[in-house]
Amino acid sequence: MRFGHAAFRAGLTRSIAQPHCERGGRATENGRRHFKVLIEWDPNDRVWVTYVPTLGYLSTYGDERADALEKTREAILGYLEAAEKEGIPVPPLDADAEIVDLEVVAP
Repeated sequence: MRFGHAAFRAGLTRSIAQPHCERGGRATENGRRHFKVLIEWDPNDRVWVTYVPTLGYLSTYGDERADALEKTREAILGYLEAAEKEGIPVPPLDADAEIVDLEVVAP
């Protein structure tokens, strides 16, 4: 499923509204959190696009894979800071997700 990312070309990130709960990501003993990130190559725009499902599919992009992941880290931090400042609860821990190859016979 592609969520589109025309707005990302302007350096914007996007989050699809989703119900919020108390804590996001997987917390470790040193206070760091881990978030599952989906990353895909967009051959049309020639960029790597990332999505963070736990944060309402927060998304960003980068010309290089590492750049896209670093921008994602910054977007997550910005999301967490804004949520804390505004008193908005962060979604719960990541749910287990799986990417599967589903065959569909076209008519």
